[in-house]
Amino acid sequence: MTGKEFPAEFKKYVDKKTGNTVWQLTADGSNNYHFYFTDNSFTLGDQEIYFLSDRSSVVPKKYNLFKMDINSGRIIQLTDEKEGINAGQHTKTPDSEIVVYGTGKVIKKLNTRTLEITGCL
Repeated sequence: MTGKEFPAEFKKYVDKKTGNTVWQLTADGSNNYHFYFTDNSFTLGDQEIYFLSDRSSVVPKKYNLFKMDINSGRIIQLTDEKEGINAGQHTKTPDSEIVVYGTGKVIKKLNTRTLEITGCL
């Protein structure tokens, strides 16, 4: 459901091989992934991160868009697409205000400030 909030899941641990501290951001057992490596997943100012997850779907790998506050760990669901967001068909503007994504055979535009979604094609 769009606007649904999820509690923080992050935890930190020390990697046994390197001794480095690792922050795990999600831990609820769902499939989660960030934007493609050439498309910055962080919002302007690096305080939030966008990611796709199937945590709200009854069918595995039907992804929707979520935003996590890096400081609090609070997660907010931004889309509720019944068909899910098509793999690799999502991007955002540099200011993070607009996310464009494909669902089924439709391209949609999400205003991340108002959560208004409009069809583009």
